[in-house]
Amino acid sequence: MKKKQNLAFFLILTLIGQFVWAKVDLQKTKVLVLPSDMSGSLGPNILNKVIPSKIESNESANHFLSKMADNSVSLIWNTSDLKKTSLGRVADNAEKKLNMQTTVEGKNNVNHSFSFKVLALQTLARLEYSGWFKGALSYEAHEAKTEAEFSEKINKNQDFVISQSLTSAESKSQVGLRWDW
Repeated sequence: MKKKQNLAFFLILTLIGQFVWAKVDLQKTKVLVLPSDMSGSLGPNILNKVIPSKIESNESANHFLSKMADNSVSLIWNTSDLKKTSLGRVADNAEKKLNMQTTVEGKNNVNHSFSFKVLALQTLARLEYSGWFKGALSYEAHEAKTEAEFSEKINKNQDFVISQSLTSAESKSQVGLRWDW
């Protein structure tokens, strides 16, 4: 299973690599200086922002810690001046270049929309399709998790959903109904 996930991730990276090119001039590279005291800019609610609000009973300690690390990186990224540094601008620029969206008009007035997103800071790659049905395929690198979901609208506010989730530890299939509130 892990080999299939690694192969899928390698395929995604190979496809992405054709669109992205980064060049670094080491002569002009400056030292990144992070602030030593960030407590004043974060405020008293730091624990509420870092500790995951939803913890499932079957969740492993590594999964919980990876969520905390992801929340911490997001918090630092959004509240500090790190985003304004040259490294931050490169990361932002790369994410913008890695997000692609296209729509193809098919027969019978069906528009086929494809959206490909790579969120480097969240280590997430996601491909979404809408047309004959709605579907999404995503890969989370920090959890080594691949998910696929297909949905079809059956009522005004209800969708029939089939999903598959693969990790190195388990393979989970689900069928369900989703309501829009």
